[in-house]
Amino acid sequence: MSIYKLRKRNGAIVTFDRTKIENAITASIKASA
Repeated sequence: MSIYKLRKRNGAIVTFDRTKIENAITASIKASA
C-alpha cells in the first residue's frame, strides 16, 4: 500500500488515510439501501 501526503485546506500536511474513505463509502451504501 502506498503512503501519500496531502495538503489540507488549512495548509497542514497529513498522511492520506484510506480507512476514512472506506468508512464514508460504506456509510453511504448503508444509508441508500
